[in-house]
Amino acid sequence: MANHIHILYIDDNPLDRALVRDSLEKEHGGFILTEAKSQHEFEELIHKNVYDLVLSDFNILGFEGLQVLEIVKKVSPNTPVILVTGTGSEEVAVEAMKRGASDYVIKTASHINRLPKTIHTVIASKQIRLEKEKAQKELVKINRVYAVISQINQLIVRTNDREKLFREACDIAINFGGFRMAWIGLVDYESESIKPFCWAGHEANYLANFEIPIAGNSLTGKEPVGKAYKEKQHSVFNDVLNDPLFEPWRNEALKRDYRSIISLPIKAKKEIIGIFSICSTETNFFDKQEIDLLVEVAEDISFALESIQKDQELIFTKERYKSLYDNAPLPYQSLNSEGIIMDVNPAWLRLLGYTLDEVIGKWYGSFLHPNAKAIFVKNFPLLKTCGSVTDVPFMLQKKDGSYIHISLNGMSSYHPDGSFKQTHCVFQDITIQNAALEKLKNSENQKSVILHTTSEGFWIVDQKGRFIEVNNSYCKLSGYSRNELLTMSVSDVELIDTKENIEKRLQRIIKQGTDRFETKHRCKNGNSLDFEVSINYMPDNKLFFVFLHDITKRKANEKLLLRSERELKKAQEITRIGSWHMDLTTNEVVWTEELYKMYGFDPKLPAPTYTEHQRIFTPESWELLSASVAKIIETGIPYERELRSVRNDGSNGWIWVKGEAITDSNGKIIGLWGAAQDITDRKQGEEELRRAKEKAEESDRLKTAFLHNVSHEIRTPLNAIVGFSELLNTPELPSENIKQFTETILQSSNQLLSIITDIVNVATIEAGQTRIVEKETNLNSILRLLNEQFTLKAEKQNISLSLKTTLPDNEALVKTDETKLIEILSNLLSNSLKFTEQGFIRFGYHLKGSNLNFYVEDTGIGIPSDMHDRIFQRFGQVETTTSRLYGGSGLGLSISKAYVELLGGKIWVSSELSKGSIFHFTIPYNKISPSVLSEIPSIDSINKTSKSI
Repeated sequence: MANHIHILYIDDNPLDRALVRDSLEKEHGGFILTEAKSQHEFEELIHKNVYDLVLSDFNILGFEGLQVLEIVKKVSPNTPVILVTGTGSEEVAVEAMKRGASDYVIKTASHINRLPKTIHTVIASKQIRLEKEKAQKELVKINRVYAVISQINQLIVRTNDREKLFREACDIAINFGGFRMAWIGLVDYESESIKPFCWAGHEANYLANFEIPIAGNSLTGKEPVGKAYKEKQHSVFNDVLNDPLFEPWRNEALKRDYRSIISLPIKAKKEIIGIFSICSTETNFFDKQEIDLLVEVAEDISFALESIQKDQELIFTKERYKSLYDNAPLPYQSLNSEGIIMDVNPAWLRLLGYTLDEVIGKWYGSFLHPNAKAIFVKNFPLLKTCGSVTDVPFMLQKKDGSYIHISLNGMSSYHPDGSFKQTHCVFQDITIQNAALEKLKNSENQKSVILHTTSEGFWIVDQKGRFIEVNNSYCKLSGYSRNELLTMSVSDVELIDTKENIEKRLQRIIKQGTDRFETKHRCKNGNSLDFEVSINYMPDNKLFFVFLHDITKRKANEKLLLRSERELKKAQEITRIGSWHMDLTTNEVVWTEELYKMYGFDPKLPAPTYTEHQRIFTPESWELLSASVAKIIETGIPYERELRSVRNDGSNGWIWVKGEAITDSNGKIIGLWGAAQDITDRKQGEEELRRAKEKAEESDRLKTAFLHNVSHEIRTPLNAIVGFSELLNTPELPSENIKQFTETILQSSNQLLSIITDIVNVATIEAGQTRIVEKETNLNSILRLLNEQFTLKAEKQNISLSLKTTLPDNEALVKTDETKLIEILSNLLSNSLKFTEQGFIRFGYHLKGSNLNFYVEDTGIGIPSDMHDRIFQRFGQVETTTSRLYGGSGLGLSISKAYVELLGGKIWVSSELSKGSIFHFTIPYNKISPSVLSEIPSIDSINKTSKSI
């Protein structure tokens, strides 16, 4: 019970217990009191249940209140104890308070009345004390975590060593956070696991051989470390003892008193490189506040780690640039605005043979060939203003007096004010390359063999992609002349790769030596050709030899083939036909894409093997298919079957399959090939046609039976009308006979009118011409009049007829179609009278939700269960023996069903053969406020609408 104080009271004196009980009962149920009369009862209850407070007599037979205090203190330390005794000694009170009693109440009339107030005061004091202790505990926890944050931030400031950062972070978690153990594991990408790197605290060999897999879905990957890595966020297990997810690691953790564990990702450049795990001896230690602070700790470590990495990268970059400068393979030089050499690298000195002192401070032109000095004087100012030059040819003089040919690339740097600062240039020794080109140009016979004896295209290209030579075959293919091509480069004819990509490709080929690829070239007339290109790099000459094979026709054929495949695929999609192939040696099956769709499989996965096909057909179809496959393998005779399939989602369909044998050159059957088509729609259409045909035949048969029946029903009253009309012409006919014959003619006329009315109503309903005319109607009045009318008929058949209305007259006023409601009830009552030979008929209604539920119950012949739905169909009962025995057109219930549905309700029957029937139907309860009552229908008006079924 909420807000009640549960009290355990021990006292061996029944009168004293009654006194205390009476005092507490004056609080009107504010206390729930459990009494113990002995030490045994008290100890059993205090160990079994939890109480808000304990009341104890001071002197108990063989026991005393101070002993009660000791027991409560051991079993439930936070439960307060109040001593209630007749001894008013101050010494007793002081001793009790020293031992831990919360208060002391004397059992006298003047003191016992303050017991409830004392209890409330003690409970309130307990709550305040517990909340204070909790707040102090939380404060201690927070201060511990804040101390960790503070110390780690100081650590970050004073260290740039990653290993020291990790080790001291673990020490800080133990020394300042008071945690049981802390450790950091780092990701080992080679073994795809996290391995311990450092730890502090009570580890006790816990991390020995500890390795957390991070690949796949291994069990270990679900513990805190693996979970933190995979989910990329902190992971907390706050109750190691009871958390079912921690079961595999529980025993080892509890041995070391790990009760709560948190694992925090450590990141570098947004990638997780390790996990920082902290273990506490307290269950549920990590609440939201502690978690947020420890996440901040991990983020601080990650930030420090990135700073350390940046510092290390900067040092590495400086050393790298120095190494690159000292060991660069290309010579480097820097000139000031006067062309004086400011700096050169070791490669420059090694190539030309000078020392650094012989070069620095000298004019650059003094190292040039006499023919190149004038060019340098003219073009150097251009370099200072335009900012860069590429592939500038020069001849430099070496220390031994010889000259080398170089190709120079350079750029200028500037001061912040935009004024020129210095140049930065590198160059390449092209002496050997020039000699090779010259040698190649002089080798006319060799060049002629290469260029003119092959039907394939051929180029010689330099490192910039410029044509050095082309053969006649390529000229004929492209439409360009040789002279035109020698002024062009590869990028001028290339249609796929950009100039930048071409240069990158050439650089890759220099490293790897060769390359082979397909591309497309532009012809002079605007057309394009497809080529297969083979390139070889000649490092001695620093040139590329390129052979070009025209594959334009092959590509066109491939396009035609691809188009045919696409058209075939489209045709298969339209016709929902797929093809398949089975290798009898490997049992492997290959499907086209349409088959995957047909069976509901993922097209990215391999097709099921032949034996696995069993699950995609019903047992009967699989038996038929496997027999056909066995026969074709044995005889080679093709098969064609329509089979029932089971799709991957469990749904069924129909598949047409055809299979043919594949033979090798010796006529041996080595495989099967075939096609399959989804014919589910066709089969469903055939089934629908079959059902429609059966329904049409059934309808035709029922209508024929109806016509036979209705002709009999019409002839019977018509014969009576004709026969008795003729008898009325008999001379001197007694008056009593005239009256009898007249009544018979009248009854037969009404019967005939009823049959015709039914037929007209059915025709109107089928034509959709029936309309609802709602007006103010009093249900009770209608039912009473019907009861009066049908009571006379029931009494003649010796049947009890009773009516039950549940609404008072002022609430039975509704808006509905009164005429159709009367006709529905009249049909049902007439039915009951027709088919009930003895017993009773009950009818009425009751309100259920927003609907009126009408019923007509009888003890008649009953209706078989398989006829419950059929009797509401038009002509649904004309064939039955019942209709022939009891008469009727068989239209009444179908008319009633149509009217009920037009009124917004539904109709059904509950019946058992030979035990009677209950017909139910509902209409909406459209209640209207009482007003001037509409004209109440007379019995005559009801007679006009009632008829037999």
